[in-house]
Amino acid sequence: MQIPPTDPIEYVGRIVSELDCSDDTTRQARQLVEAATAHGVHSGKNPVGIAASAVYAAGRLCGEHITQDDVSAAADVNNVTIRNRYREVLNAYEERENG
Repeated sequence: MQIPPTDPIEYVGRIVSELDCSDDTTRQARQLVEAATAHGVHSGKNPVGIAASAVYAAGRLCGEHITQDDVSAAADVNNVTIRNRYREVLNAYEERENG
């Protein structure tokens, strides 16, 4: 029996590949996940949801048109999960960037 990975960053590659995201969006999504992980946002939460939210947020930050529905389908998570984790991921990133 295999145990799925618990680090959200391990899911980013699959999601961005499915959505055919730009390198900038991919890089930004990884930075968002790293910030969220450093701030403990991922603790007790679905790692796929954190990764999906980071991809959605990265797309918005990089000006790439990615909808919550697109990310939801690619990651197989609910839109509500993306919407809820999205704010948490962005807050963690802003905290890290602002010191």
